[in-house]
Amino acid sequence: MTRRPVFGAIADDLTGGMELAAMLVGQGANCAFVTDVDGVSDLGDEAPALDAIVVALKIRIASPDHAVAMADAAADAFVSLGVRQIFYKYCATFDSTDQGNIGPVADRLTDRLRSRSVLFCPSFPDVGVTVFAGHQFRHNTLISRTEKKDDPVTPMTDPDLCAVLRRQSRNTVGVLGERHILQGADAVRDEIEAQRTAGYRFVIADTIRNEDLPVLAEASVNAPLLTGNSSIAEYLPQLWRERGWSDGPTAPGELPPVPAPGIVLAGSCAARTMAQLKAFEAHAPVLYINPGGSVDETVRDAFDWVRARSGGPCAVATSASPDVVRTLQDRFGRDGAAARVDEIFGRLAVQLANTGVRRFLVAGGETSGTVVRALGLRRLRIGAYTGPGPVLAVSTGDDPVALCLKSGKLGQPDMFWHTIERMAGRQVALD
Repeated sequence: MTRRPVFGAIADDLTGGMELAAMLVGQGANCAFVTDVDGVSDLGDEAPALDAIVVALKIRIASPDHAVAMADAAADAFVSLGVRQIFYKYCATFDSTDQGNIGPVADRLTDRLRSRSVLFCPSFPDVGVTVFAGHQFRHNTLISRTEKKDDPVTPMTDPDLCAVLRRQSRNTVGVLGERHILQGADAVRDEIEAQRTAGYRFVIADTIRNEDLPVLAEASVNAPLLTGNSSIAEYLPQLWRERGWSDGPTAPGELPPVPAPGIVLAGSCAARTMAQLKAFEAHAPVLYINPGGSVDETVRDAFDWVRARSGGPCAVATSASPDVVRTLQDRFGRDGAAARVDEIFGRLAVQLANTGVRRFLVAGGETSGTVVRALGLRRLRIGAYTGPGPVLAVSTGDDPVALCLKSGKLGQPDMFWHTIERMAGRQVALD
């Protein structure tokens, strides 16, 4: 049998892509992680020996046309490699707006792969994000009643994921109920087919327990397209091995320490990021900058501040309360405010790297994408998944850069200090 990659994943941001790759690595998959579509093609002769390839694109809040074009190009690259399944990875909290981009991207991939039905599984029970009766909950509270309703970029004011997806998509949307999942993978497949016959091409899976995820994975392992959060993908590598598609398991190697200056860059406004910065201040200083001022002066002042502290560890943050963010958005527009933060952190990261900083802990999916692309890092070695929150990586090449790119919503409150030290090979006792 000709060897080919089993799985090609399109992640809509860097942090989610890294989490997905870490889960696959932790389950013994031989997985490559790249940060642009060309990186997929550049794998060349290495690709057939891989189980999985994850490409992380910065398309979560891009214009729908751009997001669709980027995802389409990634799908073309994966199809040319002969992957068995394409996976579209988005955030557990269904981060999007009524314009997209989950719906438009899923529409295009569905047409591109001629999928009869497509399963949507955003749930991540380990962090309290679940779906029941098509409605999303966080720690048993409707998502629309949590702090997610105040997200300045992708607020969730409607917990009905079917309604949310219908506003974004031209496809019909149904629900796969929990009772079918309890009956096993065959019952799930039968219900998905019944939903298709009833006119529903997209099906959102109720998922309230971790035990639901392997059932959904088994039911969808042969589908040309699967969508969801990384949680369902964690159960796929074992299924690949059972079917003889993978030679694994592959033991994940240890990432090398990078004992160079380190920095925390925080662009997330999530409450968890704010708590993490507060905890970090017990160990090292934090500079809170105003992205509404002159970009040139902000970058210069932040760079001088870090340099005065010998490159860290320290932190620079634009993190602010939702009210402050709304004020910035009123002044510059949503995209304009985000672009200013991107420019500040991208330029600052490059200047710091040019002076020897090699450890970057970045909080926030959009900020993470900006920093990685500004540094020109196109391929990363991903560490094995150890739980929700920090995922570690080291760039390939002769001058490695250590990275921890994290979602603003995840991670223990005291993780910043311990993680930035761990990246240098130093073990720090937990508080």
